[in-house]
Amino acid sequence: MKKRAYSVVGSLLVAVASLFAFTGCYVFLNKPTMPKELRR
Repeated sequence: MKKRAYSVVGSLLVAVASLFAFTGCYVFLNKPTMPKELRR
């Protein structure tokens, strides 16, 4: 049971990490102008 929980958490972490990497690359490639509210 514990092994299954670890695998679920691991896959979740991988999904979040890939999402962050994808958005980071997207922002880096496009370099959009950020609104002042988000710049803080």
